[in-house]
Amino acid sequence: MKESPGYYVTGDAGYFDEDCYLNVMSRLDDIINTAGHRLSTAAMEEVLISHQAVVEAAVVPIKDDLRGELPFAFVVLNATIICDF
Repeated sequence: MKESPGYYVTGDAGYFDEDCYLNVMSRLDDIINTAGHRLSTAAMEEVLISHQAVVEAAVVPIKDDLRGELPFAFVVLNATIICDF
């Protein structure tokens, strides 16, 4: 992946269409290295969206001084589902 000074590199691959909408197609690297373990962000997202209350999910790495990277999940909940926890 080529670095672009002045721009934030997300690691996602996509394109702008003729209406100037950004279409994210895939990730360039979907593996998080946590304490020597290679974790798939796609697999974690699949587990999260399998829950009926979750509409969308995205897992990204965050830096950790001890383990290198940790997974961090963003989720969009289904507003029509009430969860009893």
